[in-house]
Amino acid sequence: MPYWMWKSDLRMKDNDKTAWEKYSKKDSNKIEEAYQDDKKKMKLSAKYKIDFTAMIQHHADDWDRQRPIKRIAKGAPSPEPDSSSDDEPPAKKSKKSKALSDAVVCFSGTLSQSRSALEKLVHQNGGSTSTTVTYQTTHLVSTDAEVKKNTEKILAANAKDVDIVSEDWLHKSIKLGASQPSKKFLLD
Repeated sequence: MPYWMWKSDLRMKDNDKTAWEKYSKKDSNKIEEAYQDDKKKMKLSAKYKIDFTAMIQHHADDWDRQRPIKRIAKGAPSPEPDSSSDDEPPAKKSKKSKALSDAVVCFSGTLSQSRSALEKLVHQNGGSTSTTVTYQTTHLVSTDAEVKKNTEKILAANAKDVDIVSEDWLHKSIKLGASQPSKKFLLD
């Protein structure tokens, strides 16, 4: 059975196994049930909520206090989830390809495909997506037109030092099987 994790140390890279903690078995089962029911959000406890679209756990009363979550699928080594309390945070989704395993991608503007199709591509290649630009966001995929308009997401990305890249970055990263350096794809 899949189990869920939350990133306990935000200073560490996502691929560092020591940065992640397992949810209790009870919480992991509760999260998995909501995930299987295709819920976009769920209340984990009085203190925490889960947003499956952004793959984060956040405080119920403060969206900005958030941590990435991830799902470890069946077939992966499944150590027993710890027995910690219900008031602990979550982590990111594992997928077949790992091309975008360290990426948290947000989208802005009119792109070549629907937002849901692009989000699916990111998830299928090991990445996470976010509907808003957060401190965990690594890339904002956008267009020159959006950059010129200085939209809310563009301003947030600039304020949080998130790379604003063209859609080409996403497709090239997937094609080459690894997240490509942003430099060649940056939008001004």
